[in-house]
Order: sequence, then structure tokens, then C-alpha cells
Amino acid sequence: KTINEFQLDPKVMADSYIAAYERYKYDLSYLFTNTSYVAEAMGQELVYYDDEPACTHNPIIQSREDLHKIKIADKNDGKFPVFFEALDILNEKLEDEVIAAVCFSGPLSTAATLRGTENFIKEMYNNPELCMDLLKMATESCKNFMKECIKHNALPIILEPISSGSILSPRLYKKFSAPFTQELVDLAHEMNSLIALHICGKTHKIIDLMADTK
Repeated sequence: KTINEFQLDPKVMADSYIAAYERYKYDLSYLFTNTSYVAEAMGQELVYYDDEPACTHNPIIQSREDLHKIKIADKNDGKFPVFFEALDILNEKLEDEVIAAVCFSGPLSTAATLRGTENFIKEMYNNPELCMDLLKMATESCKNFMKECIKHNALPIILEPISSGSILSPRLYKKFSAPFTQELVDLAHEMNSLIALHICGKTHKIIDLMADTK
């Protein structure tokens, strides 16, 4: 099977994780395809390849005037249903043996995908209002996806690569990332679910702020 099939076919996705678990018996079986599928559900076009994860070539948001091109994603948008069906297959086979989880890009990384990472970082200084508008829409989209994942007995795992201390200062992280991550954490707790946060790169300058989102 190809990586493209893995991203688009729930049975291929689930069977891959089942086979991996049966071989390695690890502690957590988490579904993950690419870092842009929340943005895709909001309206961003992705380019799919046979042998590598889908990615964005042309960010959909070039200015504030483009905000009408995106929407708050619902549970049936984009590739979200692929994950839910894969979770059903995974849980039917392994629910009594291992915890299922789903990794998804958090609000800031999703907003950066919609605007383009370099441009989004610049907008934090030049047009913070646009950043906030994108972050609010991305947060609601993540919430809608999360809620359905939890209903499918999956642990949500927030991925925030663009929130890395290798990219953002603690001041920018505190303003543009932490409050929106906190909204997701609060939602998970309201639904009696655990939730995890993963940030790539250097995090020693923001680790205390990360720990505050608990």
C-alpha cells in the first residue's frame, strides 16, 4: 500500500496500525497522517503524493479579504471521517489491549498552514488581528474534530510544531499559542478525557508555559 492510500483509506490506515501494534506491542496506538488535514477541512487545498505525506503548496489566505474562503470545519469536513472510521476499525480489534489516540495540528500550526508559516509569523507583528481571526477559526475546527475523536474513545494529541521555541519567543507563545491550546485542554477535561501536547524543537524557554495548560 502507498502512503497516499494510508492517508485516504480508513481500512488501510487502521490495518497499518493494527499490524504495527501486533508486531511491536507498544503502549499507545495513535493515528496520524500529515500536519495539514485540519487546515484542509477548513478549505485549504493539499497536494497528495504516493510516497510522502500530503502538504500545502499555496496557502489559501493571502490577506484578510480571503477569510471568506475558509470556514470552521465540522466533523464531516475534509478527511475527518477517514479518522473516525479508522478508529472504529482499530477499536473493534484492539480496544481491550491498547489505547487509541489521534494526533492533529493545534490552532497555531493550523492557522500558519492557512496563511503560510513565514507570513503568519510576520503577521504576528504586522497584522495580529488577522492572526487572531485565523486562530479562533482554527480553534473551533480543532474542537469539532476533538469532540468526535473523544466520542470514538480516542485520546486527542495536540501537535504544535510552529509553536516551537525554535520559532517563537516565550512572549509570542504566551499570546498566540497558549490561550488557544488551553481551550482544547479545557474541552477535553469537560469531556472527561485525557489530552496530550507535543511541540517539536527547542522548548526549554516555554516549558513552564506548556505545563500551565493542564
